[in-house]
Amino acid sequence: MRIIFFFILINLYNIKTARILAVFPTPSISHQIVFRPLTQALSRRGHEVTVVTTDPVNSKDPGLFNLIEIDLHNISYNSTNRNVYETYGKQESMYTQIFMFANLLTNIFEEQLKTKEVQNLLKKNENYYDLLILEACIRPALVFSHIFKAPVIQISSLGGMLFNYEALGVPIHPTVYFTTMRQNLYDLSVWDKMMELKVFLQVYFAHFICEHLQNVMLSKYFGSNVPRIDELNNNIHMLFLATNPIWAGNTPVPPSVIFIGRIHENTDEQLSEDLKYFLDNSKNGVIYASFGSNVKTNEVSAKITRVLAQVFTKSSLNVIWKLDQNELSNHSDNIKIMKWFPQATLLRHPNIKVFITQGGLQSTDEAISAGVPLIGIPILADQWYNTEQYVHFNIGVKLRYDTLNEEQLQESINRLTLYDRSVNYRKNVVKLRQQILDQPQKPLERAIWWTANKSWMSLELELLFFLSVALLILYVMVFTMLLIFIFVIYISSTQCARILAVFPTPSISHQIVFRPLTQELARRGHELIILTPNPAFPKGQAPKNIIEIDVHNESYAVKNQTTKEAYEKDTSSLKKVELLSQLFVRVFRVQLENEEFRAILKLDKDYFDLLLVEACVTPTLGLSHIFKAPVIQVSSMGALMSNYEALGIPMHLFFFPSSVRKRSHNLSLTEKLSTLVEFAVSKYVMRKTRNLENNLLREHFGDNIPSLDELTNNIDMLFLNTNPLWANNYPVPSNVIFVGGMLQNARKDLPKDLEAWLNSSKNGVIYVSFGSNVSNKTFSHKTKHVLSNVLSNSPYDVLLKWDEDVLIKESKNIRIGKWFPQSDLLYHSKIKLFITQGGLQSTDEAIAAGVPMIGIPIFVDQAYNTEQYEHFNIGARLNYNELTEEKLKETIDTVIEDEKYRNNIIKLRKIINDQPQSPLDKAVWWTEYVIRNNGAQHLKSPTANISWIKYLEIELVATLTIILLSFIIFLILTVKFLVRLTIGMFRKLKVKRD
Repeated sequence: MRIIFFFILINLYNIKTARILAVFPTPSISHQIVFRPLTQALSRRGHEVTVVTTDPVNSKDPGLFNLIEIDLHNISYNSTNRNVYETYGKQESMYTQIFMFANLLTNIFEEQLKTKEVQNLLKKNENYYDLLILEACIRPALVFSHIFKAPVIQISSLGGMLFNYEALGVPIHPTVYFTTMRQNLYDLSVWDKMMELKVFLQVYFAHFICEHLQNVMLSKYFGSNVPRIDELNNNIHMLFLATNPIWAGNTPVPPSVIFIGRIHENTDEQLSEDLKYFLDNSKNGVIYASFGSNVKTNEVSAKITRVLAQVFTKSSLNVIWKLDQNELSNHSDNIKIMKWFPQATLLRHPNIKVFITQGGLQSTDEAISAGVPLIGIPILADQWYNTEQYVHFNIGVKLRYDTLNEEQLQESINRLTLYDRSVNYRKNVVKLRQQILDQPQKPLERAIWWTANKSWMSLELELLFFLSVALLILYVMVFTMLLIFIFVIYISSTQCARILAVFPTPSISHQIVFRPLTQELARRGHELIILTPNPAFPKGQAPKNIIEIDVHNESYAVKNQTTKEAYEKDTSSLKKVELLSQLFVRVFRVQLENEEFRAILKLDKDYFDLLLVEACVTPTLGLSHIFKAPVIQVSSMGALMSNYEALGIPMHLFFFPSSVRKRSHNLSLTEKLSTLVEFAVSKYVMRKTRNLENNLLREHFGDNIPSLDELTNNIDMLFLNTNPLWANNYPVPSNVIFVGGMLQNARKDLPKDLEAWLNSSKNGVIYVSFGSNVSNKTFSHKTKHVLSNVLSNSPYDVLLKWDEDVLIKESKNIRIGKWFPQSDLLYHSKIKLFITQGGLQSTDEAIAAGVPMIGIPIFVDQAYNTEQYEHFNIGARLNYNELTEEKLKETIDTVIEDEKYRNNIIKLRKIINDQPQSPLDKAVWWTEYVIRNNGAQHLKSPTANISWIKYLEIELVATLTIILLSFIIFLILTVKFLVRLTIGMFRKLKVKRD
């Protein structure tokens, strides 16, 4: 134990702390309390955190000894714009509100810059800070990233603003995707869409004008050479949003956008004795009313206060009302008025029946956590968005501020507390809370992990902190056995699920990706039936809760026949693409005829709790019609075009390439035109194949089965066997989970003869393999000659995976085998280079082993992967059809001799592996999430499986076009009429004169 303690201290002592500057200029306690948990937690972890804030904590907690607060309270709160009160509750005033608030916050930030404390801060060395945490709604704060050369995390106490999304590459759409200033979200009529488009353009214009004014202000204080805000946006590394993906409409976001909703919640505050007595003794329950910290009740119209007072006075319920001033000199005994309440704690009292709120995000979060229905009366900013969500999720109602009357308010209170049993609002709040809380990490843990565990952070802790951590670890070790026991009891009490897994593709490189997930689910007690062409276990030796349906022979027979047809000399390129696309239809057809599988299909429709189906075999979705169970698609590679459409992943031919794109980076105009042609051909082939797939399902499941376009709506989640970095960080909705690296197994010893051969190599070894799906028997004679001549004359030894027994030119430095333990082999220190076809599994194994690559892509996703070798500088790519001895030899020498390739691949490995969960743990967690929640439809993107006509809003465009044309025609006719009238008048005048 002492030795362990000693090594813990030694290791912790070598870790470095970071200096962090956090700048939160907004004078609003509801903003500031969101940021405190993160800065305080970072401080407790030993980081030196300087916080520029308008609401300092002034904590005497000894654990926060290295938290420095720069107090800008007075100068910030003294600035105000009273004109904004006139816009309260007016939806049409969104532009005015945004413009006023943006200017107000810019002026406040300017005043803060002038202070002595901030000026002293700006004099520090440019490399003084390791990280900047900046408030996301204050764009001028990005100037700190120009002063200090440090990465930037923006943090928002709201959802995503339009300019936040633009800066991070989040897709923007005026009617489909949500931003926090949207007012109407669901079931929009054409008129509603026109109004949303108007608001979108107004907000965009307001941001544009404000950005110009902010640039002028920054130039005034930092000189004309200071970068513009649109340039400073490039310094943003990450964005934290204090909301949940579900509340944000499951808008697709890149991996640099992290949701940390509910990070601020604190229920440690106690109720005062008199308040607790008031609550405990309420016979019929209590209404809690508060308009938050940003809306002063003396600024609320007298009419609203009067309506509330009259309804509350007549109510049979007691009322707790937050008022900044006691505007009611005489009020009923059932009403308790105070300037402040411990809201989060108060809402959790069982006698609270309803919460009347302005719809602020923090208040909304606290109500959901407490399970309290809401009545929203939005006044400004994001409150229209939030209260619209109350209605959508059936957790409350929304009332208009400017038309509120007693009847509306009383009816709404009754609906939420008394007679309306058709909608159980409290039950819906509890259900939503369960969905929101069901996360692999707590919001604060997630925020800390992404802040402190990234490559720009070096973590050095004070000795006192070292001791605390070491003692904590020892404490945990003492109770390890007890925790394991509790965990086992918990697992045994968890209801196990019946899972049907269907993975039709006859390819071992596909099948081995699925095995870690299915086998881990089995280890956790779930029952699995797996259809596979490559069973993981010999017949009769699978675990008791795994049944494997072996469809090897029929599947590979169809694959071999189809491949042979595709590669015959007289087969056109288009026909080849069609045949390969139809391969999955042919394979799944024969699998559906398997007697063992047919028996499974006759089971009761509710027999299975979950379907795991292979993402590239779309007809497997027919099973979601037979069995009424949630569906998770699992891909052994990245996303295909059909996956993009089905899950609502944004599609762009050049910015968001699919995994089968041939070229992705720095495209010339010719290459872009070629990509357009490829896209058109792909869409044609997909539509033709879709018809065959629908026919297949009708043959086996009857004419009443929905089309695949409809069955796609049954998909709950998609697992992609790649890393976001490898997928170009394209934005994805919440139900797309990256599980790249799930395949990595524990390393095993190499066969002794192979290990001895590797160890005996003097100059190192080149490993050559073209994977399991490519047979070198199909290689051209020219390609075989090039490989043979270059490898046999190489100063390096060569390990060659080759289907044939001999190479054209035999050599002593070449060892040929039909199979090698590739993942273990690549870790051997003598391996200098991996020549590969560029398959994803081979690529992952090479990155894990830190071995540079030369890719010679042949089909499917290999061109995409090998282009990434060059993009990340971890290898080189050679064109199969243009391969020559000179090119191959020169490339081998370059990649082996230039250390940058090995250094870059090790760096890439470090970044890819730096995740809060292992890929397998993540896949298992989300699988069980879908089981627990009976699906994940609540995580769907609003663009999932919608047509291009809807996405492009053709109806709206057509309506606006008709209106515009009508106006132009009217204008022309009016001008024509006026011209004629004028000419007629001149003629009459002329006649009179004559």
